[in-house]
Amino acid sequence: MKTLVIALASAFTVIGTAANAAYDRYGNYYEPYTARVTEVNPVYSGTGPRQECRNTRSGERCRTVDSGEQLLGYDVRYSYNGRE
Repeated sequence: MKTLVIALASAFTVIGTAANAAYDRYGNYYEPYTARVTEVNPVYSGTGPRQECRNTRSGERCRTVDSGEQLLGYDVRYSYNGRE
């Protein structure tokens, strides 16, 4: 009895997996509800140098400071269901 239950469960597992299998128009296998990341580019802030000023007793002193670029996020391109 146990072997029959295991055999039936295995058969339904194989059938269920095969029913969800999908191929794109080029014949490549893909999972129907997943996306493949094709390109990732970091996006930085473009502020450049900035000026810092402070008041002292003798007057205002300013200096130029390179703040560097800050990472804002990523530009991600992906393909989903054979489309980009």
